[in-house]
Amino acid sequence: MQLSYWGLTTGREIDFILNDMEIAIEEKSSSRINGDHLKNIREVKKDFPSISACYVVCLEPRIRKTEDGIVIVPIQIFVQMLWEGAIISASE
Repeated sequence: MQLSYWGLTTGREIDFILNDMEIAIEEKSSSRINGDHLKNIREVKKDFPSISACYVVCLEPRIRKTEDGIVIVPIQIFVQMLWEGAIISASE
């Protein structure tokens, strides 16, 4: 597995990219994710439609999915999913 960062000179960035733009992961320290928090991940998703999964890891109490397929997941659940291999298998 390859781990990298994606960023533009405009300041748009994604914290973690797995492999060759297979999975995008943003981290936010907010307990309530809103549209402003999703701008960067939506932009990378638009520019790279081959991305198989997008996650926003945050402090929200429950996992949820946006209408455009972005998974908003509490850090504790994300770590469990990562440990169980559920994040990596999303790209396969």
